[in-house]
Amino acid sequence: MAIIINTGKNPAFNNPSNDNKLSLITEAPRKVIVGTIDHDEYGIFGNCYSQPEDFVKLLCEQSSATFFDTNTPEHELGQFTVDIILCALNVLPNIKAWQTPPNSAADVKWKWDLIIEHECYLYPVQVKSSLDAIKECKNKFRETLGIAIEKLGDRRENIRERYQNTIDNYIERNRLTSRKDANIVAKIKKRDQELKQLNDQLDNYKKASPLYIWAARDEDTIKALVRIFVKLFSISENVLELEAQSLKQYKHKYKNIQDFLIEEENQKLNTINEIISLIKKYLDLKNNYLNKNSLINLSTNKPSRLEDVLCLKKSNELLELAENMLKYYNKSLSIAHDSYDDKMVSDDNKQIIESYKIKFKKKVLKVIQQGKYRSGMLLDKKVTDLIKNCKNDDPDIDKIVDLVASQEEILIKNKKVTYIEPQALIVCLDKLIYFDVSSSDSIPHILQDIKKKYTYIVAKEVTFEKEKIEEYDDLNSIFF
Repeated sequence: MAIIINTGKNPAFNNPSNDNKLSLITEAPRKVIVGTIDHDEYGIFGNCYSQPEDFVKLLCEQSSATFFDTNTPEHELGQFTVDIILCALNVLPNIKAWQTPPNSAADVKWKWDLIIEHECYLYPVQVKSSLDAIKECKNKFRETLGIAIEKLGDRRENIRERYQNTIDNYIERNRLTSRKDANIVAKIKKRDQELKQLNDQLDNYKKASPLYIWAARDEDTIKALVRIFVKLFSISENVLELEAQSLKQYKHKYKNIQDFLIEEENQKLNTINEIISLIKKYLDLKNNYLNKNSLINLSTNKPSRLEDVLCLKKSNELLELAENMLKYYNKSLSIAHDSYDDKMVSDDNKQIIESYKIKFKKKVLKVIQQGKYRSGMLLDKKVTDLIKNCKNDDPDIDKIVDLVASQEEILIKNKKVTYIEPQALIVCLDKLIYFDVSSSDSIPHILQDIKKKYTYIVAKEVTFEKEKIEEYDDLNSIFF
């Protein structure tokens, strides 16, 4: 890639041959990304001057007068696109890319979403999810630049007027006939320094236009961006390996909502299985100890001490609760596998994830109730048909009994799929821990291990605002 050194305005800016490719040129003391890439899935539009570090720091630290809500679908969409660019850039050697602070002057006024650093040169970038949005941002930048130029022009005139008045008053007060005076020379130097700083700032503003990028949110776009910036910055590493790294970063940060739900339901299912094993282990140890130490009443085959009776009672109750939760999580996992939602969600976007989890939980409960209703209706229909179709008006009682028995088994099985708030298991476990302390053989380490696992499930589960799980009594609410 050619590096062109040019101290004046670079003719490459308007050269049609630069269409659909980017180049890095030098316009001392800056470097400039020039050119255009315009495809159906993404687009990149120069020209983008590198910015001085102190100027970037100034705009990033400067607060904007306008503040935007970051908890909106529009912001979520924009953040997704920004993250795609960051995933493509941050795997490249000698490249660092970071997001500008939200609601800073850099972000709001100058439309710098992120900064690319390469060989100590800093390039601002504006990221959008559509080409139309890029056109709109270019217009806004021109408006912002016009306002900044006007304000700096006023400040320039104020500086000149202020120093001129100070010097004129000094000459008149000291009755000088010449401007060759040490104090006047010092004031003129200070004035020129202030004007130079202002001119430098004005030059920065005039060259503050970012590199505009719009991108579709898919894996092919990420790989394409990796290839583009590898070529732009003359990176020699294996492009395919860099593409794979960028996709790994992207998949680590963003997941399909279905994959996210499957992963979480699997984790809860595995944890409940571990809890059940620990409860059974606790019960075995408890029973073995009571038998070996003759603490079982031979006539009733029950523990002889009240504390031991309560421990076994509560641990069996806890086991039943956990097994019911196991059935529920088996059902919810199967529903998660059958669901499809290609919505991509960032794993740190807790608010959006929580809303999806609540919707999914309601869906699972509704499906369970639909199953119960259908089982009951099927039983009623089959029995009715059998009676209607019997010969000689004498129904086959044995057949009806067998049919009812088989259908009731299905119905009862469905009825056992219930949802229990994990907090209910914590309450039961706390009682067990309380009784265990006073029992004949306390086993606190197992119970504490169980509590840690339950606490994990409580943290992962969502709860409705109502204390009771919502019931769907009418057909419309169940099936629609």
